[in-house]
Amino acid sequence: MNKPLFTKITNISLINLTKISVASLLISPYTVFAVQTHSSNSTLTNSSIYSNFKISQNFSKPCQKNPYINDFFQALGVRETGSLNAPYNTPPNQYGFMGKYQFGEALLEAIGYYQKSPNSRENSWQGHWLEKSQVSNTTEFLNNKNNVQERAIRSAFSHNWNSIENQLRQRGRSLKNYLGRRIGDTIITPSGILAAAHVEGDQNVVKLLVEGRESFDQNGTSNLCYLKEFANYKVPRL
Repeated sequence: MNKPLFTKITNISLINLTKISVASLLISPYTVFAVQTHSSNSTLTNSSIYSNFKISQNFSKPCQKNPYINDFFQALGVRETGSLNAPYNTPPNQYGFMGKYQFGEALLEAIGYYQKSPNSRENSWQGHWLEKSQVSNTTEFLNNKNNVQERAIRSAFSHNWNSIENQLRQRGRSLKNYLGRRIGDTIITPSGILAAAHVEGDQNVVKLLVEGRESFDQNGTSNLCYLKEFANYKVPRL
């Protein structure tokens, strides 16, 4: 998607993750994924399962810092569109992804916003928009009618978070086993998890956590790099 490499590192980290359900964590605007601030002397635990995780020491692409973007959603939009304005009306790229967050048909279908046309090419946008989206065509979506793109990305985050947790539970694990730990020099945080899932899907995040298997999109963008770039952002209530 020809995305520039931006990141934002803050002093925010994780403490006391006690619940994983999105609904149960709606306690305050910034505890939906148990993201809280704490003093700088807090320590993080390294997980032994990453002791031989060589790939984490050699990111396939350098992850540059961008200290000017403090908002998680805006930072993700900038990364996805390649524009500091992160415009909602970003037209489909060569792979058909569009909008501020480079949405594809599969994701919008998964959250109940869109239904693909049978036998059509992926991201051809020949399907139809569902009532939940509150738009009737692609033009309205790109114009962000009824704040559709912001609602969609939040729905997508909730969908991906719960899907990752469910997949881990099938393996006898939970996100709380990983949050706050490190993959190489990268702390695993809720914002990093959400960004990594957005770029390469929830299943590939599970592979990254469980197997240490990095994955890439069509442009060679790594979910491991997203985990690093988007670590430690505040994640507001969804």
